[in-house]
Amino acid sequence: MIVGILRKDDEIAADTTVYQAILGNRPEREWAGDSRICDVLSDVELTAVGDLTAVIGPMSDSDRRQIALAQLLIDDPDLFLLDESTNHLDVEGMQWFAEYLVQRHFRLNNNLLSPSPTVEGV
Repeated sequence: MIVGILRKDDEIAADTTVYQAILGNRPEREWAGDSRICDVLSDVELTAVGDLTAVIGPMSDSDRRQIALAQLLIDDPDLFLLDESTNHLDVEGMQWFAEYLVQRHFRLNNNLLSPSPTVEGV
């Protein structure tokens, strides 16, 4: 079982490009024909940053969070552990994430665990 973890705070270096953050060192020939990966890249490009060659440093927390989510979705783990997954996401980012999980390539045998902080009085 492959476990993917999205932590509360991303660890993406400021001088990293969006492309590097999402795909790492994967050569284009390994992912260019994969529609699932291309869809995630296209969505991030359209909704978050506008350009995959953009540098992460000056981006908002919401854009950084969406990039970290995209990287996790591309890795396609069997189990997703998301620590406060919508923290730092703006409305467009939350919509993108929800839409991806519901309508796109979420496999039936994936599992999702997203703990939330406890709410006092509940």
